[in-house]
Amino acid sequence: MRGQVKIRSITDNPEDIFTCGALSDASGKHIFRIARNGGAGQTLIASIENVADRDAAALLRGTRLFAPVDVAPRSLSRQLIGIEARLPGGKIYGQVAGLYNFGAGDIVEINLANGKTEMLPLDKKFVDIKTGYIIVFPPDYVEPQ
Repeated sequence: MRGQVKIRSITDNPEDIFTCGALSDASGKHIFRIARNGGAGQTLIASIENVADRDAAALLRGTRLFAPVDVAPRSLSRQLIGIEARLPGGKIYGQVAGLYNFGAGDIVEINLANGKTEMLPLDKKFVDIKTGYIIVFPPDYVEPQ
């Protein structure tokens, strides 16, 4: 297949994945530039810049690709649900369980490691969205983890 890969797009319109520009892995350290080569529906065939053979493509199996938040075509909730929530020092705080808007702005729901749930405003004062995770700045009234 000359380094081509299957990509399962979870954007509302699967083809939109090719309009996001450079994508990255969850760590944000590896950048991928993709081009469509075929496929249909959510499963698309793509080539990745600098991936020229089958062996190099096989090494990427299971890699999740992320678009920068400001250009991602899919809804923010689909982009955030399931990613890690970390404290500023890098300690795991929990995992994003949902994103809601009850009329006063977006709220992110986080399942904490201790089994509790925390909901915080999706505001830079409380949450900073990174590629593949979020950083949480819990208010003083939240018990430390």
